[in-house]
Amino acid sequence: MSKNALKFFDFFYMFSCKKLARNFKKRNRIMGECTEYMKNKILTLHDKGLVEQKKLWNAGLFINLVAHDLSIIVSDVSVERDEWRRLYLARALALILYETAEDIPAVLGKEFQQSMEILSVPKKLKEKLNSEKNNISKFWNENREMLKEIRVSVAAHRDHDSIKQLKIIDEIDIFDIQSLGIKLGTLLNKLGQATQAILTYK
Repeated sequence: MSKNALKFFDFFYMFSCKKLARNFKKRNRIMGECTEYMKNKILTLHDKGLVEQKKLWNAGLFINLVAHDLSIIVSDVSVERDEWRRLYLARALALILYETAEDIPAVLGKEFQQSMEILSVPKKLKEKLNSEKNNISKFWNENREMLKEIRVSVAAHRDHDSIKQLKIIDEIDIFDIQSLGIKLGTLLNKLGQATQAILTYK
């Protein structure tokens, strides 16, 4: 049995597959409900011409969408038993991890910061948000090189050397990629809470 397979079954020895699936199902249902609410809120703000508020809510929805996608793929890689499928899901997960961690600072960048200033968001809420954003940036800096190799070579298949591709795939540690997925999911949850506090402070 491969190292990935061994770690996979060790993981399920520690955590019940059914319990894990239930937790993800509940989380995904809540995030789906949040998406619908936030979408309707943004459309209402658009109709009212409230541009700055719309920018803030757009960022909040972005965070919810990527967190939902991340939750689904972490859930799928957790319960999949076929090793090649797990490796495929791990590659897709690495791609989402890379793109999400890279994009968050831009989503919460200059325009978002200006909108907070215009709307007089309290300093304490801004500092909390920026602290959580910095945690995402730290995750990006710590993991981007490893994630980039997987993303470019075997998720997007830009490397046309098939033997090299197989070598990179064989070296993927599914458990480690899954752990990074859970870690970024936790960071996004905290970031989402900080964003929500800004969206609802008035």
